[in-house]
Amino acid sequence: DKASDWEGLAGISLRYTFPAGWWLESGITYLRVFDPIDEEDVPSRAKQDRVDFFFDVGFDQLFQRTVGSRWTFKVGVDLKTRNFNDDAFETGNRNQAIIRARLGYKVLKEMQVYVEYRYSITDAKNKRINDGRAHEFRIGTDGAYPIAAGRLQGKVYLGYRRDAFDGPNTIIVGSSPEQTDDNDQTDRLIAGLQLRYLPGSRTTLTFRYRRDTDFSTQGNFQYSDRIDLDGQYLIIQNLPVRAGGYVDWSQPSTGGKVTRYGIGAGARYRFIDNLDADLSWQSIWRNDDRGENGSEYVEHRFV
Repeated sequence: DKASDWEGLAGISLRYTFPAGWWLESGITYLRVFDPIDEEDVPSRAKQDRVDFFFDVGFDQLFQRTVGSRWTFKVGVDLKTRNFNDDAFETGNRNQAIIRARLGYKVLKEMQVYVEYRYSITDAKNKRINDGRAHEFRIGTDGAYPIAAGRLQGKVYLGYRRDAFDGPNTIIVGSSPEQTDDNDQTDRLIAGLQLRYLPGSRTTLTFRYRRDTDFSTQGNFQYSDRIDLDGQYLIIQNLPVRAGGYVDWSQPSTGGKVTRYGIGAGARYRFIDNLDADLSWQSIWRNDDRGENGSEYVEHRFV
């Protein structure tokens, strides 16, 4: 019956600005997915429900009146839940809370630099996975910058993250005692890059890179990296073509390495305002170094 399952996204957020110069914003999002790309032990067709709640407080105008018109400051809280429907992936079920504080300075009309601190707590619902806490510092830039006749948009940050975990604990699996992961702490330089270049009215180029320490369904953590590159070109009016590719790799703390990469291309032609035709192809490869415990596949899609 999995072939008839559905995916969906729904959310709502509200923001209110007070006359004194500060604002409140809160929202909630529900997402149902089959192939969560941030779970290294889930090859595909793994149904997962996600609920994300956030609450932010900003002091833009109040802060600007105090220290200058170019400054912004906000604090916030994120609450996240991840629940797999299949028992085989129950080690991925968890709750997470993140506390954020961000100070920004506008260097150009549409561009700012910022420093940010995050503290997160992860509560694993399965006893095979230890709970953890993390401190994270980031410095980055966000916005748009004009380059010659084109335009560069996006976000860039560089940071440092340190995680600490409970355990190791002894648990009973069947009738045998087992120990949870004994890697009790780790630290790593993290980075993020999301840039979109618009060299003219016909072309869009996008590059993304992410390096971080993430939750692991096998042990305390996984090191993960991902690179995406894609572009779109308008051949003639009503006929854009697109192409792209990605590669990601993850290294769980319990050993082994998972690598995925894919390429794809497509084109769309609009006949009239309410009718268009789209042609696309995509191929994905997954390699797993964990031997019998791993899962490898090749997937091709033509639509």
